[in-house]
Formats: sequence, structure tokens, C-alpha cells
Amino acid sequence: MNIFLVSPHYPPRFIGGTEKMAHRLAHSFAARGHTVEVAAVDSVGMQDETLLCQTEMEGEVTVHRLRLDERSLLRPLGLNFCNTAIQNWFREHIRSNRPDVVHLLSGYLTTGCVLEAAFEEKIPSLVTLVDFWMMCPLITLLRSDGQLCSTPVEPARCVWCIRSMQRRYRLLDQTLGGLPGELFTFLGKAGLLRASRAYREEEEAIRQRREHNRQLLQNVDVVITQSRFFEEKLKEYDMLPRRMIFAPYGLEKTNHREGSARQKKSEKFRIGYLGQIAVHKGVHVLVEAYRLLDLPPGRAELRLYGDLEAWPEYVRSLRAMARGREDVLFLGPFPGHEIDRIMDECDVIVTPSVWYENHPTVILEAFDHGKPVIASDLGGMIEMVRHGVDGFLFEAGNPRSLAEQLRKLIDDPSLYARLCAGIQPVRRLDEEVSDLELLYAELIKSRRG
Repeated sequence: MNIFLVSPHYPPRFIGGTEKMAHRLAHSFAARGHTVEVAAVDSVGMQDETLLCQTEMEGEVTVHRLRLDERSLLRPLGLNFCNTAIQNWFREHIRSNRPDVVHLLSGYLTTGCVLEAAFEEKIPSLVTLVDFWMMCPLITLLRSDGQLCSTPVEPARCVWCIRSMQRRYRLLDQTLGGLPGELFTFLGKAGLLRASRAYREEEEAIRQRREHNRQLLQNVDVVITQSRFFEEKLKEYDMLPRRMIFAPYGLEKTNHREGSARQKKSEKFRIGYLGQIAVHKGVHVLVEAYRLLDLPPGRAELRLYGDLEAWPEYVRSLRAMARGREDVLFLGPFPGHEIDRIMDECDVIVTPSVWYENHPTVILEAFDHGKPVIASDLGGMIEMVRHGVDGFLFEAGNPRSLAEQLRKLIDDPSLYARLCAGIQPVRRLDEEVSDLELLYAELIKSRRG
């Protein structure tokens, strides 16, 4: 099969969960003898041309790295749901290369243009929804005041959230506890902001975006979700596709020693965080929870692994919170092949996200290495962590709730051992790839038949 995968980003410059998934799938399919191409946005900035493409070989995988000129965007990034430059590139590429199947991951940055190109050429298409880009211009359903959009909202609410990407709006909302956003939403719903041409254009763009993405999901052959929670969100937003499959992804089989991985190797209780050092990931909740524990020196340590340069202002605030605690370690990013070592340096992994995580890879990686997980009680995390069996759930955004769960493990080694013993094997990548192969073949046969 000739398989065309499309991801928002692709390693090595970006190494988030979606990027790791794209990389795993691409090389797994190639190892099985398929022809594999990947397209991803490598950067959004100021280029001399509207769109640049750098094509390279990564082993047996062909990778197209797109560089987008932000001046070509007709709308702000959050409102961008179909970029002409990207659309033209995908149309030409698909028309020329004729892949057997097109598989989109997310939709962020690349938008759904690749699906439309597949529709035009009558090529089978799938989309794996790893985030909320189809529903939310900011991807996370998380507002600037820190509150979640728990139900579908008025277009005016989305307009305010996009404006809050600018610091002056964001600070105003945060300082006044979200009241400016609530007032703006009320005025928009009442039609009292339509005298503003800028507002009318933004509101209309939100409506167009919602309808455009709803049509995409209606027309794509298969939508893959990785949590039951996500399926419920699609229902709430009236975006149910004609065919939806629940298929959590898998991990490569590792060579780490399961027996030793489950043993505590340090007198200190080592609390680990792996991921983006960003607000929506809730790292501040974890740092504050650790500070509340007020442990004596040598009793424990908090180990934070992640890029410290992407959101420097946020990192500075975390360092200020941790001031005076030498046992809070900012350890920076690490290459993917060192995951065994990193996991071996931690006793428990915390995912303190304040947004609706779908199916975090780090939880699977923790379980695969025999490490219990403490996670926020949000989204798909609730489906992955069994409270009191292989980890704990805590009230999202509540440092005291998280500190309570951490203290249980620190104070009770036998409880820690029971959680380790309760961890079940994770789904393997080979199983996921085999299932996708069968699905691809079915769609190709159906289309040709």
C-alpha cells in the first residue's frame, strides 16, 4: 500500500504525543513493506515564499516538511481552518502521487485540506482525533481564565478566546476572574457587538469553521477516537461522523527489564513529570502541590522533564514558585531513545493537565515501565488510570488534592508496591498497526469495488 500520513508536526524538532504517534506509525508501516510518505508543518514564520517544502528520506520513509508563511494566513491561526497555500500543495501532491489511503492526525496547522483533496480524487481517507482542533480554535477547550468549555459555547466565546491570545486581553480576563470574557460573550449573544465590523468577521469565521469541520467529519470514511470521552464530545458538538472507531494507540515493545523497573532504587521518592512545560499541562499545579508537602531535605524530589524555552514566561513563574526548594529539578528535554533511563529515574509519574487530555502517551509509557500514575480527573485520563489500582486520580487544578495523593505514596511503601503490582500490560504498536492495515485494505477494496 502507498500510505500518506499527515501530522501537525514531526520529529525531531517537535516531539509531542501526536508527533511520536506519526513517527511510530510511519516506520512501522515501512518495516512491513508499505510505501510511506509523511507531511507535516515544520515551521510557521516569515518566508520569501508562501509555502516552502523540504523533502527528505528518513530511512524508508519520505518526509515532506512544510514551512508556512504566516503572512499568507487570511485569518489568525486560531480561525484558520483552510489555508489556500497548504490546500494547493496537498491537491497537487495527491493528484501526482495517488496514495492508496490518506490518514490525517489532528488537523491543527495542516487543517482539513488534505481530506478535501482526498475527497476530490476519490481516495479513501481517515482522521484520528487526538485533540479538540475540530471543535475549538485553541485546540484545548481551555479558556484564558483557566476554565474549561464543558459544553458547546456561543461563537462570541470563541472570538474572545482568540483575542485573549493577545496579552492585554488575557491579563484582563485572568485579573478579573473571567468576567470580561463572560460579559463579551453575553453582549455577542445579544447581538450588541455586531456594530463592529471586526467582530462580525470573527464571529462569521467561527460559524464557518464549525460548519466546515462538521462537513469534513461527515464526509471522511472513518474517524478514529482514542477515548470514549472524545466520542461524547463529538455528540455534544453535533459532529458525529458516519463511521467512528474506538482504537487507542499502542507502544513499541521495549527492552527494559520489567522486574527491576518496578523496584524503587532510591531512598528519595522521585516524582516525575514528562511533557510540555506549558500552562494547559498543569505543571504549576504539580509544583504547588510539591511545595505544599513541605518535605524535609532528602525525603523526595520533583523531576521536571520538558522544553524550558518554548514558554519562557511560564517557566520563570514555575522557578519562582519553586524558589528555595533545591529538590525541584528543571531537567529540560530528552531524546526519545532515553525514555527507559528517564523512567528509571522516577518512582511515580504525574499528569496534572488542566485540559481534557485524550489519551496521553506518557501514561502508557509509565505503565509500560511499571510506574504508577497520578492524573487529573479529566477527559480520557479517567479511562486510563484506575484509582487505587494502578495509580490515583485527583481533582484537576487542585494542588491540595494532588498533594494528598502524593503523600499517600511517600508515606506508605506498601501502597506503592500494590499500585505497581496492579499495572496491566499496555497495548502494543504491532496490534495497532495490524488493525490499521486491515482497515486501510477494507477502505481501498470498498472504494475500488
